[in-house]
Amino acid sequence: MQVARSSDGSVYAARFYPVGEYKGNISNVSIDDVSNHCLTNISPFHGTISQDSRGRSFRSSSGLSITLDVAAPPWRSPRVEDIGQNLRGLQNVRWADNPISKTADGEIHRASLGERNVDGMTIFGFHSSETGPDSEEHRVEDRWESDLGFTYSRNVTNPSAPGGHGYSEVVNNLKRAEPNPELFKMQSTYFPPDGTLRNAKTLFISGLPSNRELQQRIESILTASGRFTLLPDRKTADLIVQSDLGILPNSDRNHPPSHEVRLVLHEQNGSDLMWISLRFKSASDGLAELPVVSTCFADLWTQVESQQAPSAPSDEKF
Repeated sequence: MQVARSSDGSVYAARFYPVGEYKGNISNVSIDDVSNHCLTNISPFHGTISQDSRGRSFRSSSGLSITLDVAAPPWRSPRVEDIGQNLRGLQNVRWADNPISKTADGEIHRASLGERNVDGMTIFGFHSSETGPDSEEHRVEDRWESDLGFTYSRNVTNPSAPGGHGYSEVVNNLKRAEPNPELFKMQSTYFPPDGTLRNAKTLFISGLPSNRELQQRIESILTASGRFTLLPDRKTADLIVQSDLGILPNSDRNHPPSHEVRLVLHEQNGSDLMWISLRFKSASDGLAELPVVSTCFADLWTQVESQQAPSAPSDEKF
């Protein structure tokens, strides 16, 4: 995993495959862009090699899954002092004053681990233990959060599993310097090998009959640069954009459910190339003008269009 925090408070976190065919490749990227108030989560999905009933090898499609949301809850601030104050408050309120909470399957026990100074930053510790109806521990987590805005370390175990299955992660090789600003933008390395998107010139977009204004706004963003032309017939378009508007359930009954627009870009043969989800924490009215569309999605698409995906090996078709 690689984490970077810029001086404006934006946070970049990327995970890489540690083993296997794609060792060293990115498996997930999260970018909390404070300047544009956008939270972007990017997950490339890579083709895997399989065999059919006749023993012939083939590779499944690769693509890219992207989720856009309104950035950072109010307690997440770019100021180190504010982050530390809120983490300290979280320890004292939720962890100290409410150490036990009931769940449908048992209880969650919490405890503060205090705070420490490491590598010129302050880290705040949180311990939680989930138990079932029989009081047996099913998940134990010790987590340390940094006042720079990222998780410094995490250790998770399952005592009830054979061998106490779990994992741990910790930040090392910390450098106190301004990170490369390109980290906070779309990169060609996020794209699995595929030449389809960069060669496409025409689009067909399925409608959002429940929100015509939002559909028109999405269409205008996808075609703003002039690279893509909209076609009325899906059979003649290079790329097909399947869109729909759904509702995301909210576990907090005091808040209304969120909305999500899902855009799936695929070829004529049905192979998915890119999934883009736009998430809204508001009612369905006026979605077209919200920042997640007018800023986050518009900026993302500009960056997507500017990238050149890595070329696939000549003997493979993605």
